[in-house]
Amino acid sequence: MLNSLYKSVRLGVMGALIVGISCGCSRAPTATPAAQTPQQTKASVEGPQPDTAMERKVFYYPDDEVRGTKPSDAEEVRIETADGLKLVGWQLAPPDGAVLGVYFHGNGGNISSLGGVVDDYREAGLGVVIVDYRGFGGSEGEPSEEGLYLDGLAAFDYAQKTFSDHPILIHGRSLGGGVASYVAENRDGCGLILESS
Repeated sequence: MLNSLYKSVRLGVMGALIVGISCGCSRAPTATPAAQTPQQTKASVEGPQPDTAMERKVFYYPDDEVRGTKPSDAEEVRIETADGLKLVGWQLAPPDGAVLGVYFHGNGGNISSLGGVVDDYREAGLGVVIVDYRGFGGSEGEPSEEGLYLDGLAAFDYAQKTFSDHPILIHGRSLGGGVASYVAENRDGCGLILESS
């Protein structure tokens, strides 16, 4: 399944790492409880974990300029995070029995330039949910490490609730690979794709 997904969904770069073996797999139990907050997880890592205004300037390049259009068969959605912010996203419903990808983009731009990702998932016979992180595109708030983790969990939870009969593949590109990894650690997806991460 993932082999055909890899061929059908043009990942675009050789840096793609497919971690999930097949959809239907589940994650092994870990010492990190699923209910642990990003703050608790961050605090449990040794060493300094700065999240300052300078860090936000270095790591995040949010953009609210519209660079493309939403594919006509995708629907715009609003997703609420655990801390009450509204995120803007797109969803392409999966065909019956198909996998749904939850895609996390890189540190710059916004979803308006990601119509090609929706096209790739459609051509592969899959569905996809893509969201703009807080402070990106039309989403509320300011980006931060903890905030992006909350955004990732909110996107996954939305996808799982909305498309409960479909296995969910977690897919992150660049900065989104960190978000995808965090989500995969705290939620049960059927696989994980890290691209250029």
